[in-house]
Amino acid sequence: MARERVAFHEWPARIRWLGYGERARLGLWVNELMRTRG
Repeated sequence: MARERVAFHEWPARIRWLGYGERARLGLWVNELMRTRG
């Protein structure tokens, strides 16, 4: 049921490639991207 309602993006699998500090930077980048485009 959830799969029908939620579009899956490959971010959850790829987030494990990043180190701890890189995840924080990615989060800030995504937040900025959403703020400027959203």
